[in-house]
Amino acid sequence: MLMIVSAPFWCRGQLVVTVAGVLEVAGQRDGQAFEALFNNPHGIAVDSSGNVYVADRFGHYIRQIRPDGEVVTIAGTGETGRADGPALEASFNEPWGICTTAGGVLYVADTRNNLIRKIENGEVSTVAGSGNYGTSDGPGQAATFGNPTGIEIDSEGNLYIADHLTHIIRKIEPSGWVRTIAGRAYTPGDADGTGSTARFFRPYGLTLDNEGDILVADEWNHLIRRVTPEGVTTTIAGTGEIGDEDGLGIQASFNYPWDITVDDEGLIYVADGYNNVVRRIDDETGTVSTYVGTAGVTGGVDGSGPDASFSGATALAYWPLANEIYVGDAYNHLVRKIINVEDQRLGLQLLRPSDGILCEGENLSLRAVPATHDNYEFWIDGQLAQQGSSPDFSSDELGIGDHLLQVRTRNGSDEIRSSELRVTVIPAPRPEISILGDTIFFEGDSVTLIASLAEAYLWNTGDTTALITVFESGIFQVEVRDQQGCFGTSREVVVTTQQEAEAPAISFLSGSELLCPGEEAVLQSNYSEIFLCYLDGWPIPVATVPTLAVDTVGIYQLQVSDSTGAVAFSAELNIDRQPPQIEDFTAEQRTAYVDDAAIQFRSQTVGVASYRWDFGDGESSTLQDPQHVYTATGRYRVMLRTEDEAGCRDTLVKDAYVEILARGANPSIPSPGAADSAQVYLPTAFTPNGDGVNDVFIIRGENITEANLAICNQWGELVFESEDPSVGWVGDFRGQAAQASTYTYVVRVTLGDGRKVTRSGHITLIR
Repeated sequence: MLMIVSAPFWCRGQLVVTVAGVLEVAGQRDGQAFEALFNNPHGIAVDSSGNVYVADRFGHYIRQIRPDGEVVTIAGTGETGRADGPALEASFNEPWGICTTAGGVLYVADTRNNLIRKIENGEVSTVAGSGNYGTSDGPGQAATFGNPTGIEIDSEGNLYIADHLTHIIRKIEPSGWVRTIAGRAYTPGDADGTGSTARFFRPYGLTLDNEGDILVADEWNHLIRRVTPEGVTTTIAGTGEIGDEDGLGIQASFNYPWDITVDDEGLIYVADGYNNVVRRIDDETGTVSTYVGTAGVTGGVDGSGPDASFSGATALAYWPLANEIYVGDAYNHLVRKIINVEDQRLGLQLLRPSDGILCEGENLSLRAVPATHDNYEFWIDGQLAQQGSSPDFSSDELGIGDHLLQVRTRNGSDEIRSSELRVTVIPAPRPEISILGDTIFFEGDSVTLIASLAEAYLWNTGDTTALITVFESGIFQVEVRDQQGCFGTSREVVVTTQQEAEAPAISFLSGSELLCPGEEAVLQSNYSEIFLCYLDGWPIPVATVPTLAVDTVGIYQLQVSDSTGAVAFSAELNIDRQPPQIEDFTAEQRTAYVDDAAIQFRSQTVGVASYRWDFGDGESSTLQDPQHVYTATGRYRVMLRTEDEAGCRDTLVKDAYVEILARGANPSIPSPGAADSAQVYLPTAFTPNGDGVNDVFIIRGENITEANLAICNQWGELVFESEDPSVGWVGDFRGQAAQASTYTYVVRVTLGDGRKVTRSGHITLIR
């Protein structure tokens, strides 16, 4: 709320000054006071903050003149109509009268629409009237009016209406009920009386005096009337004849009085229409005097007392805080005011902020009223802040906390002071920006910026959300508004995007994508810079040099950084390993005598390029299934070595596998068919790929009568189990192909002589 605090200052005279508009130029133009245009400003009101509201009759607008002189349209489209809704989309038809509440709600007498309208929170609504011409009382929009002109509201929310063409005074209760309180519809006259016994002749403007009675400018009777809330009507001034005579009440004369207002001392002011003057009535003595202007003189001259002139003073509104009277000078298309320097006050007007709450760093704007003194001193917290002839003061340097403001002036040796005005400065918000991600990234990536909690946000990108995602380089900053309406700006966040480096190439310095068992490959990059190598998506801690030896199967990828810090990744390189080639080999006889027939050896491995047997006695063979005759006694180590088409080799060694005896000696190695746990054989790997080679993991051996095979994965889950020695594992789990990995097995067999053998170990499933 705009505030004024005052102290008395005495001098003489009344001064008329133009507030807004261009003399004798009609139009609708907002802007600074003396650039704005009005079109027959008929109704006028002023709120406690010093905002002046104008019913711009022929413009069909409602206008506002702010304390800083800015004129803005607050309601109406400029076209005739009766539409409610958002203020600037609503329409009026020659609004004549206007009044305002302490809370800033406006009521408008929409004359040619025969409606009473309300403007609140930017919305226009109809309070009363159906839009039809008439005099019907009743609930709100069921009632009718006959060109309502004057309008005023009391402290209890009752509205009073001068129903111009029907010659009656109406009341709208807070409930919305409309009733006639004085005069008889369609019956003009000038009779005093109660209720319908009273007579009016086109009552125009009205106001409330300090006792709550209604004062009426009875236009065509040329009278000033008083109506009590009970409807008792009396005449207080005017002869009933056209004239301009001053004097005691009923001896004075008027010439079509249009509007009326009352100051805080009870003095009555009348816009005496065709006399083009403003008259004053001392209600205690009944004396009528000409206040400003000269009867019969038209014009738009500013000045003091009789030197001032008007052309159609149709509306009056008193502003008690500055002891000023605002005038709607309709035919000059001006808004003017009368400064009553006979009872002048020194006040401090708070232009900004209007509610006395100032945000840190926000501008404080003060104005001394009236602006007619030669000197002003502005004091803040007991310290002189500014002195000189200017009535205006502004500053954006007040610290956080409460401050007491005062204006002073000097009249000779006397110092006049306003009352102190309190202003509170509250801290401005200090928003922070949280960063999710890196502010330096490659093109195509992004970073998320999140502002700290606030009521509203405005980024320098134009975004109005708390969170934004940034894809490009730039400097980013956010302004926020907190719940108190204060604004604050964050620090800057710099975001930089980079182009990715040229993708590296990964190649083999040695080795290939398919490693032989026990073999390793050496990888290299075409980058001379250090690179980082990943295996299956995980960095290899030591892999930071341009070459790298690897012996683990998996997917390899290189990451390189160039001299600018740009990063790029190579294509993926998949390295696999050949499975072991040799499943097993057997001998048809493991015990023989010197110079016996040849022992038959059989390889369980097929599909290789070459075989090489070492029989342990210095002899060898390259056949797949060779025969060999031992010529000396002993226990012999047998080795089989194979090589495939890719050059991968595999070796299987069985120590003390064959025993050669002298004739008549007892064997230490059982012959085939004997119960011996060494005759249970299990492979170390298998490849269930359907090629017919090493597709099944199965127990192999001689003289096995019973068997149990159980296989578990690395998490201890049972993957396969069989009680049949002829049934092996084909590499499935739960109806699906099991993952290539290493599994644990446990084998329990029963041999032909009843002995039981248990084996456990690991089997590698290769795909």
